[in-house]
Amino acid sequence: MADLSRYCKAYYLKEIRNFPGPGKPDPMTAQAGQAQAAGSAPGSVDLPDDAIVYLHDDFSVTSGIARDEGVIFRSDDPAWESYCREALKFEVPAWRFEDGMKPEPAYQT
Repeated sequence: MADLSRYCKAYYLKEIRNFPGPGKPDPMTAQAGQAQAAGSAPGSVDLPDDAIVYLHDDFSVTSGIARDEGVIFRSDDPAWESYCREALKFEVPAWRFEDGMKPEPAYQT
């Protein structure tokens, strides 16, 4: 089962690629699992600048909403976190549920 993060936000890959830090992969590629999921041949695949990617609360970047699948970029570099917060305006919302209220599920199974 996929590991879902507490929060993620969608960005165009070109916004992620603008990171000027030394840890940036060049070129950013998706892992083989993502290529297979997209119907491509096994191996990594270059993603276009207009591809939608997801920045997670742990500052990893993936091609889907699961933080452990299709990982494109992951870094513990403080410069990466700073770039996400300042340039991308990434912020995990402070979820508040008053009076014991719980969020409604997005869908019913």
